[in-house]
Amino acid sequence: MELSTFPNPHAFASMLMVLFALVMYASERIRYETTSLLVLTGLALGFHVFPYQKDGQSLQPYEFFLGFGNRGLVAVCALMVLGYGIERTGALEGVGRGLAHLWKRSRLFAVLLTMILTLALSSFINDTPVVIMMIPIMIGLATAAMYSAVYDIVANSLPVELVLEKG
Repeated sequence: MELSTFPNPHAFASMLMVLFALVMYASERIRYETTSLLVLTGLALGFHVFPYQKDGQSLQPYEFFLGFGNRGLVAVCALMVLGYGIERTGALEGVGRGLAHLWKRSRLFAVLLTMILTLALSSFINDTPVVIMMIPIMIGLATAAMYSAVYDIVANSLPVELVLEKG
């Protein structure tokens, strides 16, 4: 198999758009929605002006938007909205506070309890909503325990993922 040394211009332009999006999201100078709209518009216009062709077939700009009707994507987006709603309303705040109190006493026991809670939840509902519910809990737990949320989520994602696979 021959690997090309440099991506084709369309792939390179797409990677530049991803880099642009990451920089804009990280800088937070422009709202996330505006950045996302700029990226989508830029990709659609770019592929309209410079169409991608392979085997005589041309990728039309409107085809970028066909993927947004995918049931899986719609379900994940709905779950993200649900997770944000749970976080904003504080529906699981009590669970997070209890785990944070436990975390300060015994991190190992708190992680074990989190895994058991995740296992119990994933026995009855799909894994994706469980992860969506556990992310705000883990962020709240990390914040209350004065740890980096990213560190705790990454450090605990492997055990939680192993529990979800077994659940």
